[in-house]
Amino acid sequence: MLELGCHLIDLVVGILGEPEEVVPFLQHASLEYDDGLNDNTLAVFKYPHALASVKTAGLEVEGFKRRHFVVCGTKGTFHIQPLDAPSVRFAFNEPHQPYKQEYQEVNFGNYPRYKHDIEELAKWVRGEADPAFSYEHDYIVQKTVLKACDMPLD
Repeated sequence: MLELGCHLIDLVVGILGEPEEVVPFLQHASLEYDDGLNDNTLAVFKYPHALASVKTAGLEVEGFKRRHFVVCGTKGTFHIQPLDAPSVRFAFNEPHQPYKQEYQEVNFGNYPRYKHDIEELAKWVRGEADPAFSYEHDYIVQKTVLKACDMPLD
């Protein structure tokens, strides 16, 4: 969860904010490796009007190609997969021009995932822009990640 789930937890916190409660489910499932690492994990995040979950499996074959992020709500559903070469599938509860009501796909082609992040960091370091996220956001993300890993906060 610490290595693979942290990026998705950042997205969850970015959308829903700090959860009221985090319930981790952690286990060492590998029969091949006796390293004691929690390689099969799930964390559930409780919000006043939503539940979110992040699942990681360090043993998954071709797992990076299956990594996805889904948001479901009363006005639509958004699904991006894989995260590293994104394709988006979404549906709305009613048409929003130019988009239809039913499921449709948007492909991004060869999307350079980290390019924008590095450009943003360079502007921040040079004093040309403020950080995209506040210290408060980063603190909440790190605290939430630790809770999802059932690790101490101090």
